[in-house]
Amino acid sequence: MPVLPVTTKAALMAHFDEWVTDPAVTLEGVQSFVNDPSLVGAKFLNRYTVATTSGTTGTRGVFLLDTTSLAVAKALTFRMLSSWLTPADILGIIRGHGRIAMVIATGGHFASAAAAAALRKGPGRHSVGVFPVQTPMPDLVAQLNSFRPALLAPYASTGRLLASEQEAGRLNIHPVAVVLSAEGLPEGDYGRISGAFGAKVRQGYAATECPFLSYSCQEG
Repeated sequence: MPVLPVTTKAALMAHFDEWVTDPAVTLEGVQSFVNDPSLVGAKFLNRYTVATTSGTTGTRGVFLLDTTSLAVAKALTFRMLSSWLTPADILGIIRGHGRIAMVIATGGHFASAAAAAALRKGPGRHSVGVFPVQTPMPDLVAQLNSFRPALLAPYASTGRLLASEQEAGRLNIHPVAVVLSAEGLPEGDYGRISGAFGAKVRQGYAATECPFLSYSCQEG
């Protein structure tokens, strides 16, 4: 996906109040909301999920997602998982008490962090484990060994690192599937991760401004 120049991002943000379609929403109000980390996963104005980019270019992108866009993303996610998981996989997940380990960036209103926070407020909240990607590897390995996820959902590069830990015997988990996100990997790495965990490996593609784009199939 092309990256907008910093000056263009700044110009777009300057017109936020002019372009937003809900007059109750202002850039000042949204920025006040995202500056409070305790509100990650909460609804802005009780209507919108707020997601931000990391701001590494110097300008933080801020996006509001309404219930319709999230409902579409949820339906597409269900279709994605249905295309990946067999009845045997589903039984394995049930045996693992549905535990999913999300290894993601935390500490901000990032899309994955907001989604994880929302899941942890739902009926299956005790089955959702959120592990900060910045956790030192020995600590992350110990936490995952204790959690014993049925589904492992890290960034792709983190998945590669965790596969090395599994191969070395320090990590000892047996997920049914490893669901990768964010960056892509060289083709051979997907097979290595699959072999390390004895699990199928798939990848989803999304962006902060579009919560669902595409996903990999069994043909790679």
